[in-house]
Amino acid sequence: RDQQVEQILDASREFVITIDRNETLSIVNEIARRKLGFKPGMVFRDLLDPTDVKHTTSFLYSLSKISSSSNINLILLHPVNRQRFYLSGSVSSTVAEGILVNFRLILHDVTEKTKTEKARDLYYSIAHHSIHSKNLDELYYNIHKELKAVVDCENLYIALIEEVSEDKFIT
Repeated sequence: RDQQVEQILDASREFVITIDRNETLSIVNEIARRKLGFKPGMVFRDLLDPTDVKHTTSFLYSLSKISSSSNINLILLHPVNRQRFYLSGSVSSTVAEGILVNFRLILHDVTEKTKTEKARDLYYSIAHHSIHSKNLDELYYNIHKELKAVVDCENLYIALIEEVSEDKFIT
C-alpha cells in the first residue's frame, strides 16, 4: 500500500512535501526531488529564502497547535545552486494529543508568473519616471534605483552617444 501511495505522489505534477516536527523533510515526491533538488532528511528552514524565514516559520508555528490547513506562498531555494522558486499551494498540519506530527505541503510553481509580474511592475515604474522626471539626471537616478531593487546594478552606467560628423562622442 505504501508503494502505491508513493507511485501516486511521484506521478503528481505538484510538489508534495512532508515536514516532521523537527523541521526535517520526511517525504519528497519525484518532481520536488528533480526540480527543486530536495531530499528527505534536509532541514526545511535551510531551504527557505532568508527574507522569508521568520514569516514562514511563525506562520507554520501558528498551524502547529491544532490540526488545520491553509493556503501558503513560499520562496524556497535549490540546495545546490540557490535558485529561487516561488511556490503557492496548501499546507495542512497533523496534531495528535496536542503534539505536532507533521506538515503536509502540496505546492505548484509560480516562479515564472512572479517574475513576469515583477518585470511588468518594473516597466510601469520606469515608464512613470520617464514621464514625470524633471530632467535626465533625475530620470537616470530613478531608473537606477528601480533596477537596483531587482538586480545588482552597481556597475550600470547610462551613456548617450552623440554623433558629430563621422566621430562619435560619449556624453
